[in-house]
Formats: sequence, C-alpha cells, structure tokens
Amino acid sequence: MNEAILSRHFAQIGADVKFSMQRRGFRQTQSFAIDVEETKRGETFAIEVGVAKRVEVVNVDKDRQHLLLMVEQDGRKDKLLCGLDERGWFAAAVPNKRGVTTVAKAMEALKPGIVVESQRKTGVKAKNRHKRNNKGFTRQGEWFFVPVPNVTPNEVFKKEPISRGAGSKPHTVEELFRRGGEPVMVYAGTILTVAQYERRKADGMISKYAAWRPMVRDAEVYCRGRVSHADHKTITLDGWHRCLMNTEAEAPAAHSIAFLD
Repeated sequence: MNEAILSRHFAQIGADVKFSMQRRGFRQTQSFAIDVEETKRGETFAIEVGVAKRVEVVNVDKDRQHLLLMVEQDGRKDKLLCGLDERGWFAAAVPNKRGVTTVAKAMEALKPGIVVESQRKTGVKAKNRHKRNNKGFTRQGEWFFVPVPNVTPNEVFKKEPISRGAGSKPHTVEELFRRGGEPVMVYAGTILTVAQYERRKADGMISKYAAWRPMVRDAEVYCRGRVSHADHKTITLDGWHRCLMNTEAEAPAAHSIAFLD
C-alpha cells in the first residue's frame, strides 16, 4: 500500500485521510477498517490496514467528490465507495458484482432491485440516475423511496424512526405503515425478539427504567410526508412511497465500516 498515492487520491475529492496498522476494540478480528473521524481540521477518513494485502483507488469522480476503493483481503477484492453526501463524508461497502470498476457503477450496485426497476419503468435517463430525486425514486442517505400509487395503508404511525441497525442514527418519517415483518424490542443498540424480551423481563433482567421501544424488522415499509435526519436535508414525500435500504448489507466488506450514520 502506498499511503502517499492514496492520500493524493483522497485529496482529489477534497478529503483528508490518515492510516494506521493498529486494530482496536471490536475491529480486532478485521483485516481492514474504515471510519470517518472528527478532528480539529474537520472530518477525516481513518483507515486501519490490518493484514489487508492490497489497498488502492480504482476510480475517482472529482465532480461528484467520490472515489472507489479496492481492498484485497480474505481472498476477495472488496470495493468501498467513499465520498461526500450532502453534509458529511461517508464510506459504503459495495456488493461484489462483476464489472463494478467506476464510481457510477458502484452507486448503481448499491440500489435495490426495486429501485433499479422503478427508474427503468419511469424512463429515468442515465445522467439523472444518481440524482437524489428523479422520477423513479427519492434518496436520503442510505434510504431509497419509490413512489407506489394506489396503496392502501393499514395502521399509520406518526414521526416513526427507520434505522439500518443497532448503532445507527435513525431517520424520522412523518407518516409510516408496515406490512409483514417480525416484531422486536429495541434499546440502546440491543435488539430482542418479543419472546426473548418477555423471558428476560420475567427473569428480572430488564430494568424498569430502560426505555425499550417496540419496532418491526424485515417488514415492507411505506412512508409519506417529511423525512428528517441530522446529517441530511429534510425531504418531503408526496404520496406513499416504498422505503428501501441500499444493498450495503449484501457486501462482504460491510463489516469493515466502523461507523454508522
């Protein structure tokens, strides 16, 4: 790994980067980790190389302020998309699909199939496919919202959070309803099934002072109205939209991302 070359590539998109061979805390079993840390100069990418065989930039998009990073580890060549999204820097693991060699192709690979199909059906031109708002979808961070006409809601929740998992900062939706999925109880990054929660409660393992919140995972989620998040501009969804998270969870390198927004 040539740190000087990597630093120049990050500088091309306006980002600072620092490197370390150390692995800390929950990262000890990882061969590579990437984080976005707050410093006196502002946000900077922090890369812990570990035992990765090779780390290099395969494509830079200066206009979009994104780059595509390749990490050779565990017998794989993983891809990570790094760049600026509205108010801050991000890193996203990209599914290991064939032909992902550019920033544009990586952004496309991060779209769920329903999103890709929607932009095809609505005739979104290639130049508009990566805009945050087009005929096929609206995007806020890692969430895509696809318009769904003639949908009939069941129980509608107000100011409901949506989150990609424990430790991430939720996006808040003005109106939301779900179909299917599994009810769970969530508190401070811990997720329990309702049965697990009830057993622990019966055994005295659940504090009465802990504000456990009932939520649903793996459900079809539909949203309408304002969607807000501290790191993103608030968007407004006119009519019901199917809510879908990007495909980062499908990427083998997802464990290398040390932060969740």
